[in-house]
Amino acid sequence: MNHFTQRMTGKLHFLLSIGCLCLLFGCSSDGRTNIKTYNLPLHELQDGLAYEYRAVDNEQLPPYYWYYRSLKQEESIYLTGLYYNHEFIPQQFVREEQVDNGMVLQEMFVYETNSEDLQDQVDVTVLQGATFPFEVTDSLGAFVYNVNWYSSKDSMTYNVVRNRRYLGKTAYIYKEKEYPAVRFRVRELIETEQIGFLSIELTGEEIYAQGIGLVYTSKEAVDGSFEQAYALYDRYPMTELEAKFGASLKEE
Repeated sequence: MNHFTQRMTGKLHFLLSIGCLCLLFGCSSDGRTNIKTYNLPLHELQDGLAYEYRAVDNEQLPPYYWYYRSLKQEESIYLTGLYYNHEFIPQQFVREEQVDNGMVLQEMFVYETNSEDLQDQVDVTVLQGATFPFEVTDSLGAFVYNVNWYSSKDSMTYNVVRNRRYLGKTAYIYKEKEYPAVRFRVRELIETEQIGFLSIELTGEEIYAQGIGLVYTSKEAVDGSFEQAYALYDRYPMTELEAKFGASLKEE
């Protein structure tokens, strides 16, 4: 591990020290609320399903897609996810494992386009992998996610720290139907190091609808330099995502 992955700035200390840190869901379950059914419905994803997200109130921002698939291996259940940008180019792969009280990131890759217009797979180091808790409380517990990787494309090291804090239950309308939902406050720190060291701190919100998963996400830079929000637009089989890709090629 290089010196960058060990470096803890003042902001990083701040993000990781708020209240009782439930690293990898390790805190006590006393007084907790079960929200497992608000996660992605793993039992429905055995054949795979694409999630299409579109920007909220901003037509300039392009859509993006996640293709999710669940599988059972021996006694464990896993979720794989492949992120596609608006040009249907894969950008990220994740593999999560379902444990007793949450989903934990076990493996991650990012994909970079090289000088020959081919995709290179870049290994990502998972330092803290909490992605979705099954039990939450209204206390100051935070669920922490921390990954980093080195990009040979721009000779840059990236470090991403994200914590989620449960805000409570709400309701969300998707395709004209109201669903029970839960809200999380999200704080994120993105650090990059090349010749110099830069960091940006973001804050936002996530909403997960029961039986669907993530339906809304927003984030904005603390310094006001960046802001965006996305909502789930549709879910469909991979064949439909492939059809959209084929249609985009005909338009070029």
